[in-house]
Amino acid sequence: YTGSAGWLYRAAVEGILGIERRGKQITFRPKLPSHWDGYQASLKMLGAEIKVQVIRDKKTKTISLEVNGSKTKSASFEPKAGGQTEVVVK
Repeated sequence: YTGSAGWLYRAAVEGILGIERRGKQITFRPKLPSHWDGYQASLKMLGAEIKVQVIRDKKTKTISLEVNGSKTKSASFEPKAGGQTEVVVK
């Protein structure tokens, strides 16, 4: 039965790592275990390569997102197909 494997994958990627794809948007809302300081991941989504670095910032409760070094006002962004994107989430 492969259905349970799919749900476990979603629980890990969406629930813990906080990576969600909705249409062409990718949203980051990590819920890291207390003993994690962060994580790094390389993704291929929507025809783009995305390097993600999540850093636990104990000073703030809100999520901040930097895309290619520029801060955004949202926890989401739309990657460009064929492009490479670096994302830092705090």
